[in-house]
Amino acid sequence: MNALTVCLLLAADPRFLGGAPPTPLNVPAQVDPTPSVQACTVETLRHSSACVFDAKPFQPDGQDARKKQGRDNLALAESLGRAVCQERIVPADVELKEKTRRATACLDGTRRAAATCGLDGLEALLDAEGRFGPRSRDCYQAIAAALQLADVPPEVKSDAKAPPGGPATQKTNQPLKI
Repeated sequence: MNALTVCLLLAADPRFLGGAPPTPLNVPAQVDPTPSVQACTVETLRHSSACVFDAKPFQPDGQDARKKQGRDNLALAESLGRAVCQERIVPADVELKEKTRRATACLDGTRRAAATCGLDGLEALLDAEGRFGPRSRDCYQAIAAALQLADVPPEVKSDAKAPPGGPATQKTNQPLKI
């Protein structure tokens, strides 16, 4: 009997128990403006982790401030790319020539990707806590794609004819979409 009473109390409408009344369905829900713990950061970029672009970076006022912010964003993106490329782990069994190729490909790719990171100076690339905002999505994805391409070995060239649609004719070094 006690278990039944407890179940009924737990399932009861809060209005009848003196709690807060439920929110009507026609009222917009309150949105929490703080970024989530799944926000896109440099760490999620390093580890190719899934993330959410929900930060609120600084937005400069005035044309001169926007131009400066655009330049700062480009410089930050290039330095992020360099730092992440230097930290990339290459398996120990990879030859020195291949390690050099991957490092060069990573640096070149992230440098090209950083060109998309100016955001026209409308906002900072990262917020104060180092999280990417919604406008930074293209920049983040371009750098992530460059990092992934650097990790993929080059296509193997073969003299033998492969059947159409076979492995030798398929592109294997395309980045994954995040």
